[in-house]
Amino acid sequence: MTHPFARQRLVELDLEIERLRDSLDSLVSERKTIRGLLTDYKHPVLTLPSEITSEISPNLCPRTRHVPSLWVICLRWRDVAIATPGLWRAIALDLDFPEDHVHQRCLLHAWLKRSGNLPLTIQISCWDLNLPLVAFVEAIAEHASRWQEMEILRPYQHLLTFTGPMPLLPRFDPDCITLPWSQLTFLRAELSPGDAAAILRASRAQQKCTCGVKSGYNTPIAPIPPLLPLHSLMMDQMDSDDAETSDTMLRLLRALNLPALETVVIPEVFLGPDPIATLSGWRPSGYPTRIYISEARRAREFYEQVLPDVVDLKVWQNGIQVGP
Repeated sequence: MTHPFARQRLVELDLEIERLRDSLDSLVSERKTIRGLLTDYKHPVLTLPSEITSEISPNLCPRTRHVPSLWVICLRWRDVAIATPGLWRAIALDLDFPEDHVHQRCLLHAWLKRSGNLPLTIQISCWDLNLPLVAFVEAIAEHASRWQEMEILRPYQHLLTFTGPMPLLPRFDPDCITLPWSQLTFLRAELSPGDAAAILRASRAQQKCTCGVKSGYNTPIAPIPPLLPLHSLMMDQMDSDDAETSDTMLRLLRALNLPALETVVIPEVFLGPDPIATLSGWRPSGYPTRIYISEARRAREFYEQVLPDVVDLKVWQNGIQVGP
């Protein structure tokens, strides 16, 4: 490159650099202006008062056990969610994985704290009875006065003996739990016939009972006072045929006095050799309105003939509904 050409090229490069610098300055200035506009801009929904924002999630996802994703929209909404006790009153614990227990304990304490003084709905699931759950039990027991609904999906006889006032608890799904049964209106449990008899005897306000019957000893069945409010009785056989369990179950069913019973769902084996006598013994005014019999060995026609006044009769054989 000759000397004159090099000097000319240097001038051209200086001019190009100056042009690009001016263009860059223009872009930087525009970027600053747009960033300022975005900083000052507020989406209309973000201008809502916190009191209104706090009502959005509970109404979109009522009674959920998981805080809805609305709380991750922005930092302000997250702060509002954390300060809204209604989002944290329904707690679900899946404790089958011990490696998650430290994290689950942190979540449990956070949810209990954030729920304030509101009534609690709690679900505990754990299929391994050997897992140490004392920390969870103690944390939940401290808030027994706030329990409104409780569901235990496995029995923890060696851990869960809750005492103390529970004025808000009308519904419980228990497995061998010591509770103020007299105030329960709904029961769902897996129990032996003897345990079922004891709980039915104690829960005089019960309106609906759903019970999975497990094998148990042939225990005596003490008299059970009339369960005046109970209108729905649903029984299911959890284990294979067990003559001793079936005999105890039959004595339990024949000890019941259920004047308001409208719906019964039950395996035929629990009704004994004379199912009609068992079905007719609960109500002085006749049979329940709806009778659903599972695992039936007798034909549907048998029940249609002896129960002609039953409005809704259904019979299952080998897991298949027979007839209409």
